[in-house]
Amino acid sequence: MERKSDIRSKLFFYAMIPALGSNNTWRAYGFKKRPRYGSFVAKMFPRKYELQEFINQELFILGFVDVLVGIQYSHVSNEDKALLVASLFDSFLYYSPKSRNMGFIDAVFVTFLDHKNPAEKRFSTSMLKRSKSMSKINQSKYIYGTQVLMYDDAKNYFFIDSEKIIDLIRSNPVPKIFDFYDVDPIEENRSFRLLLQEMEID
Repeated sequence: MERKSDIRSKLFFYAMIPALGSNNTWRAYGFKKRPRYGSFVAKMFPRKYELQEFINQELFILGFVDVLVGIQYSHVSNEDKALLVASLFDSFLYYSPKSRNMGFIDAVFVTFLDHKNPAEKRFSTSMLKRSKSMSKINQSKYIYGTQVLMYDDAKNYFFIDSEKIIDLIRSNPVPKIFDFYDVDPIEENRSFRLLLQEMEID
């Protein structure tokens, strides 16, 4: 049996779009183009790659929040929405186990809460708090770059228009049974349960 449903694969791809990012995205943060390096190199020289690693992490989080907003306002039942949300986290945590250590679900949850507050959509408060883990110079570069990317106050999303996600779900059937990798830790996670409540699909 194929592990990922078609709809899950597509949602997962959309969530990754900001992190895959165009060169223009990275130019906002002071890079000539999207940097390419291996995880081994990043571990060997953590200070040198601190900013790149942080930007990648945050772009993943923002991509997930945008997809979650699309799922929330899609036409499918609450049961299907919950399945899609769980399967999305399941896929990401399977392909990126280190995300469990960085509290990925927790970070997505608090950023989703920021998104619900119109005053926070331009620059998430939780993003600002997480950036304090970096050096002052890298934090300044991150804040400036993110403000440049999110200058449009009229947008109701970070990077991905929720209407695209809604259209995607409308045109792709949601299977009643997913072949999860390891969904138990996700369902037991407090932030995941609170996220479903905030999305009004629990």
